[in-house]
Amino acid sequence: MSEPASDSPVIVINVFTVAPEKLDALMPMLDRLATALARAPGFRSCRMHRGLDGKSAVNYAVWDDQDAWRAATRLPVVADAMAPIMAVATFQPRAYAAGAKVQAETD
Repeated sequence: MSEPASDSPVIVINVFTVAPEKLDALMPMLDRLATALARAPGFRSCRMHRGLDGKSAVNYAVWDDQDAWRAATRLPVVADAMAPIMAVATFQPRAYAAGAKVQAETD
C-alpha cells in the first residue's frame, strides 16, 4: 500500500452512539456542530449520516491536516456545540489518511 502524499487531506470519521429515543434530538445537534467546525481554519467539508440502526450517526469530515482538526476541537464554539451532544451520546473520532477513490463505471 502506498503512503499518502504529504499534502493529502486528513479524513476524520466520528461515530456517535445514542439511545434510539434520542437519535432525533441528536441530528440537529450534529448540524450545529458541523456549522461550528466549518468556521475553523483547515476545515474543508463534512457530511452527517444518520444510522439505519436507529442508534448511531456518523460525521465524515475532511481537514487540511491533523493539526487543523485537533486545533478545531479546542475552539470554544466547537466545545459549546459538543456540550449537548456529550450529554446524550458517546462518540469515537478517528483520523485517516485519504485513500483510493473508486466510482461506478459509466458507459
